[in-house]
Amino acid sequence: MKMKNVMTQLSVKEVAICLVVKDNASLLHEQ
Repeated sequence: MKMKNVMTQLSVKEVAICLVVKDNASLLHEQ
């Protein structure tokens, strides 16, 4: 269970990072 929790936290962080990167890319593209 602990391993699954760690994997879930990592995946959530990865998704958050992807969203931030996409937001930054869209902002740069608009400029």
